[in-house]
Amino acid sequence: MTCMSNARLTRQSLQNAIGVHSSEIPKCETGFKSCCPDFKWNIRSQQCEKCTPGYIGINCSSKCPFPFYGEDCQSKCDCQKDICDFSAGCAATTTGIHVF
Repeated sequence: MTCMSNARLTRQSLQNAIGVHSSEIPKCETGFKSCCPDFKWNIRSQQCEKCTPGYIGINCSSKCPFPFYGEDCQSKCDCQKDICDFSAGCAATTTGIHVF
């Protein structure tokens, strides 16, 4: 199997496309420990796992670029760059008033 690094597939569509069961993890010819792009090697479980929200690419080494965030960078911030978190989206704003 050859993976396409630019393709954005959901986990379910990827599993359907390559015919794996939910307990199986896709493997690729390239990537660390044969993990496909948007997956990383987990030392504890000894298998490839989906990137955590906010990360993409080979071994999950890239953060989502602004204005995108979240799982597979599929969500889009509607706030300014300085308050858009690459994993969670727009941060709650505060009034700057401190209560002591």
